[in-house]
Amino acid sequence: MAAPAPPSESQMPLTSTYIFSGVTVLDVPARPLKKSIGKYFLTIAIDGKEEWKSREIRTRGKKVAWNQKEDKYEFESASNSTWKVTLCKNHSRSKPVEQMGSITLPLDGWMQRFMVAQLVSTGNQKVAITVQVSVTKKEATILDSSIALHDSVEAADGDGDNAGLLAETPGLGAVSTAVDEVQEHAGDVVEALNGLLGKLEPFIMLMDKVSEVCISRRWLRNLS
Repeated sequence: MAAPAPPSESQMPLTSTYIFSGVTVLDVPARPLKKSIGKYFLTIAIDGKEEWKSREIRTRGKKVAWNQKEDKYEFESASNSTWKVTLCKNHSRSKPVEQMGSITLPLDGWMQRFMVAQLVSTGNQKVAITVQVSVTKKEATILDSSIALHDSVEAADGDGDNAGLLAETPGLGAVSTAVDEVQEHAGDVVEALNGLLGKLEPFIMLMDKVSEVCISRRWLRNLS
C-alpha cells in the first residue's frame, strides 16, 4: 500500500512569530538549609517538538522566574499549536534529571493575560506548582505609504519619460490629471477676469471724469 502523500504548502497551517518574554513558577517546594540548593530549568515544546530550554536557576525559595533579557525568545508557531511547559530539576551526576511537572495548553490559552496554569506532577509532589507564561504575537511592520511614494519618485530619472513614471507608480496619474485640470480652469478664470476688466474700463474712466466735474463745481462755489 502506498504511503500517503505529505501535505502541500497550501494545506500547512500558517505560522506567525510570537515573542516569549518570560515565565514565572510559583509554589516550588522550598529547600531547607540541610539540603542542597535547588537547580531548576524549563523546557517549551511546540506540537511535541522541544523548541526552547532555559538556563539553570539555583534557589531555595518557592518562586523561580525566567524574566531577564537573556530569557527572551521568538517562536514560529501556528495559532492552533499546543505548547507544553515542563519544569525540571537537576541533581548530582549520579541522579538523572527530574521532571517536576508539566502542562500542555493551546497557544491562545497561554496568551490570556492572567493565565496561571497548574503543573501536572510526574512524581510524588504533593504541592500544587503553578506557572505563568508571558507570550505575545509579534506585529508585522507596515511600510509607510508616503515613504514608499517618496522613494518611487526619487528613484525615477529626472530627465526620463514622465509617462513611464506615471504608469509605474499607482495614483500619480490621477494626481497629475487633476493638477492639469486645475491649471486649465485657472487659465479660463484669468481670461474671463481680463475680459470683464476691459469692459469696465470705460465706465471707470467716466466715473473719474464725473468726480473731476463735481470737484470743480465745489471749488467754484467756494470762490464765489
